[in-house]
Amino acid sequence: MASQAHDDLELIFIPEDWIGQQKPFPSPESTVPNYIHDARKNVLAIPLALAECLLPPDNLPVSELLKLPLPPSSSALLFTDITEWFSKDPPFLAPPTDLCRILKGRPVPPLGFLETLKAGFGQAWFDGSQSIVDPRFNGSTSLERLPLWVLQFWLDIGHVRESKGEWRTGLMWLTNLLGCPHIANVDDAVQWAATSADQGVPFSGELIHAIQTFKMIGWNIRIQGAGPMQIEHLQSPRLAQLLGDNWIGALAMEAVLGGLLGRLERSPSHAKSVMIGTVGLFDAITLSAKQDYGKNTNLPKLMSEYETRIKSSAAIAQMLMPVFVNGNHWIACKIDFKSSTIAYGKHKSLSSLSLNGFGSLTSWVR
Repeated sequence: MASQAHDDLELIFIPEDWIGQQKPFPSPESTVPNYIHDARKNVLAIPLALAECLLPPDNLPVSELLKLPLPPSSSALLFTDITEWFSKDPPFLAPPTDLCRILKGRPVPPLGFLETLKAGFGQAWFDGSQSIVDPRFNGSTSLERLPLWVLQFWLDIGHVRESKGEWRTGLMWLTNLLGCPHIANVDDAVQWAATSADQGVPFSGELIHAIQTFKMIGWNIRIQGAGPMQIEHLQSPRLAQLLGDNWIGALAMEAVLGGLLGRLERSPSHAKSVMIGTVGLFDAITLSAKQDYGKNTNLPKLMSEYETRIKSSAAIAQMLMPVFVNGNHWIACKIDFKSSTIAYGKHKSLSSLSLNGFGSLTSWVR
């Protein structure tokens, strides 16, 4: 198996061996060899100069993204067969040939349809397609043929639009809590907060800081070293999940823990006595209990690392960590190592069954 993977890496995609040779494109997606996957990715790659014209850079501040006009979106139902969207003709545009202007002004097909179009792209490419035909704008006499990478642009700009909507919804949530729901612009919200904010609003300082962050953070950047586990694959759009009543995933929760760590580091009185547990620690303890950790020296790595840290420092008195229960809810948990007690927040919708794992946690603490 390893030899096959090595051979796959050594292979080079030769178009003449695949394109127009009546060969089926590998399916399912997981079976596509690396060299074919890379070749397809290259065909769909947006030329750098046009990418800079068409797409916002990942480090563009969220506040600027919210001001940025995007190509209009289309919610029209499309009943055309996906084969009608591909052509074996080379790309062609009638003058004027300002492709950037054309694409910025043309409605983007619905994201769901685009996903279907991309799923069929591999076979269309193998069959010799060189361009995209947009049936919505191509009459019977139209010769317009768009480059194949336009499909990737439509997908990318659709995701940009989704992210922009999430950030805008988050801003509205913040301004509503702050008492200025009529303001939808970051600069106006910051100015209003500085001059008119009611100091009696709970957590007004934190709300204002969150709004100011929109001017500092890139809309789609990688967050480095967030949370106790120092995760390196959290993209900033995940943070928008925290601004509202949204379901919070594990990566976003790690970012929350990263904020708590920062506050601890700025508080000398707590920095040495309080530690933060990552999102997976509770599950590791529960799993180990099922395997009778009292007799098992092969502890989960995560659990073993925390035990080592706790035992090596007599100064550690408490640990705070999130616990995911009931398949849909996070609760806060505090362990006091000095008194061997556990405290947690319990929501009224949680059943006793949801909290069964705390018996394992109690045994671990003792």
